[in-house]
Amino acid sequence: MKTSRHPAILPLLILAVAVVASCGYHFPGDPGERSAVWQGTTLKIEGAGKKKHPVLAQILKGKLAEKLGISGKNTSNDSTVTLHIDLGIPARSLLLEDSSGRADQYQITITAKPTITGSDKPKNYPTVSGRTTYYELIGSATTKTARKSAETEALGNLADNLAAVLSSRN
Repeated sequence: MKTSRHPAILPLLILAVAVVASCGYHFPGDPGERSAVWQGTTLKIEGAGKKKHPVLAQILKGKLAEKLGISGKNTSNDSTVTLHIDLGIPARSLLLEDSSGRADQYQITITAKPTITGSDKPKNYPTVSGRTTYYELIGSATTKTARKSAETEALGNLADNLAAVLSSRN
């Protein structure tokens, strides 16, 4: 039978977890905390990206509202604080050209600039981006589907990155 060199580590670890839990510690990004911070905030998606791709703008609005805890009823014009998201147009760039001529690798990048107005101290945040890479088969009927799927994935990455940047609001 093998004995442990440090028999006191397990009880100390259990004690440490119990102490941290009993003092009310919550991990950053706790959903209850997010909804309290953003309660009563209006979320507006604006910019060239919304005009050219309204469906992507609507998807971003839904994902960001979910991540920040903004309920649908708070997206009216009645609130005092407004979160503006200036959505850019998705940019597609060639990363790797396949010498065989079968598939090329592309990157889709979507940017957004968040701004908060209507609070005591309006805040400007840095421009945030979401990216993804994907392959397009040359001459394939699935090329448009692959591009749309990549745009949606980049938008999900953008929503994650925006939520992380905006969590520093406090």
